[in-house]
Amino acid sequence: MCETLNIMNTTHRPTNGYGRTARQRKRKKTLNPKNSDDQERYYDLLKSMKKEFGFKNKSLSPFVFEDTGRGMMAKRTICEGDVILSIPQAAMVGVNSAFNHSNFAQSIATVCHSIHDGLKLSGIQVLCIFLIEEKRKLDKNKPNSTWGYYVKVLPQTFTHPLYWEMEELHTLPKQLQICVNKTIDCVKQQFKELNEMIKKLKLGSDLNFHEEISWIEYRWAWCCVNTRCVYSTHDDPAMLKCCYQSSAADNYFLVPYLDLLNHSNEVNTKAEFNNTNKCFELKTHCKFKRFTQVFISYGALSNSTLLIEYGFVCDTPNKHDVVSLDVGHVLSFIRYSVKKPTTPSSSLLNQLKKYGLDKGLAFTIHGPSWTLVQCVVLAVVCCNMNINQISKMCLQLMQKSISMNKFPNAVNSMTTSTNILQNLCAELTKATQERMKQCQTMNKTPHIELVLKLWKIHLEILETSFQEITTKQIIGVCFNDSDDK
Repeated sequence: MCETLNIMNTTHRPTNGYGRTARQRKRKKTLNPKNSDDQERYYDLLKSMKKEFGFKNKSLSPFVFEDTGRGMMAKRTICEGDVILSIPQAAMVGVNSAFNHSNFAQSIATVCHSIHDGLKLSGIQVLCIFLIEEKRKLDKNKPNSTWGYYVKVLPQTFTHPLYWEMEELHTLPKQLQICVNKTIDCVKQQFKELNEMIKKLKLGSDLNFHEEISWIEYRWAWCCVNTRCVYSTHDDPAMLKCCYQSSAADNYFLVPYLDLLNHSNEVNTKAEFNNTNKCFELKTHCKFKRFTQVFISYGALSNSTLLIEYGFVCDTPNKHDVVSLDVGHVLSFIRYSVKKPTTPSSSLLNQLKKYGLDKGLAFTIHGPSWTLVQCVVLAVVCCNMNINQISKMCLQLMQKSISMNKFPNAVNSMTTSTNILQNLCAELTKATQERMKQCQTMNKTPHIELVLKLWKIHLEILETSFQEITTKQIIGVCFNDSDDK
């Protein structure tokens, strides 16, 4: 917390020779965005945006905080419902504006249009080319536009898993590893296709754009876009279909200054384009005191999603955090760990997939998820049923249309299901503790520290979830008449 917040009851506080006016000047200097090299770059960006786009900012000031690093500080008390940022459309970088400002992207599109070999630019590639082109200009000269000043404030490296070593990726939970590997493969394919297009170019050598883009350049640009863009539908791409392939990135926009705000699970904000004043606006539904950090919400995201999308983990669990499970893992655990023979059949797995009961299997802070309970109960009661009987049981449990009196061996089935869930949760807790120990024996890189934080959150969820697993809870999930039992 800034020292300037503690300005009350100073009657008996030593002044160290400073009067009231001098102390206020000192505080103002401490909060001046030009007070460090990093903040000097933010100030240059702000000045350029004011001059070029008429951007006005009365609420926020870039600041480097001890706990979160760079972020935004409130210059005044911010109240619920306030619009705290309003960025002119001209200052936003979308696919259209990036393409129009990038000679490099235009040249590639010309080649795609003339050759017709199936390769086309995507929105994410256009945005990446724009950033790479501006960065190459910046490496040779001082910034001469807002875009140069914007690139200058962008991070030079990231903690996104795209920057991790292979041994670091292997410390992630299995399902996250799968997600990350898919992302890495996708980005590398974009990179490969882009360089194939560049090879067909015959450009001048003024900016060396005849050279291929390096993986280091593309990885950096992709992370800039992926970790900082917003989604808006106010300006769809206008490029020719013969040289452009549509994707979700059609509506990605980089918004200078807005992307200096850090995320918090505790705040409620709304960001959208205002068609009346042609500005992208950020409205907060929270109150922020003067000189405190102002946060934005990236959305209803778990810490796992925050890590694989943005490269950070919050210190504590949030309501979206879960320990996810694969249906194959759950059925294998039941098959090999239960003393009484309980063998889920392949017919059960097919029916679980048919009704969507193979998705969303997880432990939460409130206990096992609804689908995890359904999956385990069905595995217990359906082991000797045929496919039609299993299908009927799936529907009855999903709709709560069967009473406990008509449920096969209801009490024993519910007790067995409870024991399975408790044992599964305990087994995952033990496995999580082992993974944490393994991480602690490795070099403490920033990436490993993030993984440890995530495993710690998983451990807290499992320990809390275990306490919530009771036969009464399982019965309540499955039957409407459970209160009478």
